[in-house]
Amino acid sequence: MPIGADVSAQYTEEAVGGGHPTKARVIDRLGLVEHHVDGRHRADLLPIGCGAYFEYASATQVRLLKAVAAGLGAGHSFYGDAVPFLDGSGNLYYLRPNGIITKDSSGLLANTVYYVYAYDNAGAVVLELSTTTWSSAELIPTKSGDMTRTLVGMLRTNGSSQFVNTTQEPLVKSFWNQVPRYGVHDAAGPSHANSTWTQVCIVYVLSFGAGEPFHAWVHGRNRASGTGTVSGHAIDVDSTNIGGTVAMNPQSEDGEGGNIHTPIAISDVRTNLGAGYHTIQYVSRVVSGAGTIDYGNPSLFVLFWG
Repeated sequence: MPIGADVSAQYTEEAVGGGHPTKARVIDRLGLVEHHVDGRHRADLLPIGCGAYFEYASATQVRLLKAVAAGLGAGHSFYGDAVPFLDGSGNLYYLRPNGIITKDSSGLLANTVYYVYAYDNAGAVVLELSTTTWSSAELIPTKSGDMTRTLVGMLRTNGSSQFVNTTQEPLVKSFWNQVPRYGVHDAAGPSHANSTWTQVCIVYVLSFGAGEPFHAWVHGRNRASGTGTVSGHAIDVDSTNIGGTVAMNPQSEDGEGGNIHTPIAISDVRTNLGAGYHTIQYVSRVVSGAGTIDYGNPSLFVLFWG
């Protein structure tokens, strides 16, 4: 029977024929199978998961759709397109969205992180965008203070209160059926002579919270012009550890006359990002000397899941 089917005895039903249950057994069959009082199948013992994927559609629209329809492959659609929900008593059940569920950007604040929740609106799956964070206290991730809202994604609006999903700002992210994604920023040959840490490349990412990994790395080349000039390089996360011991900080010295180009290859792996919006930067500075650091088109890559 379909998920949520009404299997209570119907007025016109009769139990006839040899080997069939008595009519009394038909009448009380609701108590013979595991059901909630509203007639929905109990799902407590089923594998908990979601067959849908939340993604960017345009600057003014995001959507929840079947994982395979998002091009993720059969391995990401074990549960079909069903979305798990909890009722007000904490009972688990599933609903199948009626096609693609969309949400537009009307009424949103600029430069704001929103968590995306699905909820059951009289049997229809509807999306809600909220600044309220999510909770892991229930069987499934839900909106803090409201277990009837199931977490399906998150996003951050831009300065125009619209959705953005570029390689430098991949700011629409699915909670379920995640796949490897990346952010990248290529700098066009910058140069500076600053003794303070200076941004060279920057990528913006979202995280659902602690334990979610990302891997950032930089490649390219630099030249510390000016005899005796030494340059430092690091990957910085949210301006909290620039040049710190957790950042890779190789140094390069110019040598004979300041024309030696040194390869840049540094990386940083983290699993401790808090929930929300984060900036990942490649930064550099003049450690000693008075020369200029210039580059050969360095690139910052950030690998994450979403």
